[in-house]
Amino acid sequence: MNLPCYHFYIKISALVSEEPFSGVTIYHPVVKDQQKMAILIATSQKNWAIIYVKPKKETSKKNEVDTDKNEPSAEGKNVKGSGLPKRKSR
Repeated sequence: MNLPCYHFYIKISALVSEEPFSGVTIYHPVVKDQQKMAILIATSQKNWAIIYVKPKKETSKKNEVDTDKNEPSAEGKNVKGSGLPKRKSR
């Protein structure tokens, strides 16, 4: 359908179907006010923006040897090599 600017043709059928109708919208030019736009942006940033912190890059720990794993600990005395606690004797 080829309609001129600001003209529309619509058929609404929510609960009860209507006959289609057409109409004309009113042209209202938008006047951009730079000061109001700056206030709007500043207020929006103040209320909703978050401070971005770039995540730190972690080094690979696959090649590093952990000396603490080789040393027996107080907890390790009651733990098997599988990580499960040792069975208590009856």
